Amino acid sequence: MFLTFALRSQGNFRDADKYTYTADEEGIYPTTPDTAYSNVFRNVNITNSAQIGFRHVTRSLNYNVGLSFEPTTTSSQDLLKPQNNIPTYTVYNWAPFLWLTYKVDKQTSLRVFYNGRTEQPTIAQMQPVPDISNPLNIVVGNPDLDPSFTHRLRVRFSDYDTNTQRSIMAHLRANYTMNSIISATEFDNQTGGRVTTYENVDGVWNVNGMFMITLPFRDKRWQFNNFTRLGVSSSVGKNNGELNRANQFTAGESLSLAFRSTYFDTELRGRYNLQYLTNTVQTGNNRTIHSYGGTYSFTVNLPFGLSLGSDISYTGNQGYSDGYNEEVWMWNAQISYSFLKGKNATIILKGVDLLDMSSNIQRTVTGNYMEDVDYNTLGRYCMLSFSYRFNTFGKDRPQMRNQYGPGFGPPPGR
Repeated sequence: MFLTFALRSQGNFRDADKYTYTADEEGIYPTTPDTAYSNVFRNVNITNSAQIGFRHVTRSLNYNVGLSFEPTTTSSQDLLKPQNNIPTYTVYNWAPFLWLTYKVDKQTSLRVFYNGRTEQPTIAQMQPVPDISNPLNIVVGNPDLDPSFTHRLRVRFSDYDTNTQRSIMAHLRANYTMNSIISATEFDNQTGGRVTTYENVDGVWNVNGMFMITLPFRDKRWQFNNFTRLGVSSSVGKNNGELNRANQFTAGESLSLAFRSTYFDTELRGRYNLQYLTNTVQTGNNRTIHSYGGTYSFTVNLPFGLSLGSDISYTGNQGYSDGYNEEVWMWNAQISYSFLKGKNATIILKGVDLLDMSSNIQRTVTGNYMEDVDYNTLGRYCMLSFSYRFNTFGKDRPQMRNQYGPGFGPPPGR
């Protein structure tokens, strides 16, 4: 048993010089900057952290629990306009902390981690001078911003049975942020322009969990895999003086059945994802997104170092904005040849997206807006590659075989 102490001090010294010049009626620019849109900004943040804890170590249990105290001091100066100086002020944050590891045996363990963390606003979020480079999207910093403080929890459980080769893993992540920094936007309906600044709010949080299990059959060449994930989050935005809270629920499920042997590997996988979004103010942006699909892949290892492989997948979407609900088939194939001593050299010819239907859609959700983006992706192409594997462990060390076949990584969701 031990008493633990920790002290830490961190300083951030940030400068931002911005000079804007406004032409006169004759179109001539002066030598002195326009003080309304210029600044010589200096910002200093000093974060001190003091921890006291109790640590206990046994054969199966190891934990350190205690209390952390973090005062943060901030000062800001505008050397061009001293009237914008912000007097030095201090924000006090505290939180308990915990590091815990519990080992039931060599194959089963539970880990828990909890602490608090301070994060400073960026220099762009603090500069009090309007950025007018885009007259329809003016951004003004807020020098009165407080640092945010996030409570973080991580829990991980893992278990592996050596006799059956069954493995289980579960993971939980949770965050709660105090004084979270958000965007506050004012819209002008006549001009279509907007002015954005930043504010501190409480109540921004998220919780995410995952569960994965691998179950070999009595014939170990056959294997069942399951991957499940769940997530809940809440973010805040401010538009025209009104706070909007965007709540999001996500769920995903992936199931697969695989057969793996020395000469032939194959896997069939199905997947489904759900995203449900609600808003307290912008109710017109409420959405339910369904994404589903499946993948079939195989690899054949032939004599003389030759290998053939292919995979084909289908993806469908429902609930996106108009034009973004797509159905896509993706087909890849490859042939490889391994040669030289120990088959260390490999030549691979791989064809990607042979049907030329690749698509990449991503949804971004904040408290201010929701955006669907379709990214450009590299279409159908072929690639010839050469690789050589160096064995530096000696002749007596057994070499691991890639269970997914030469050139192939793990299937989606693994």
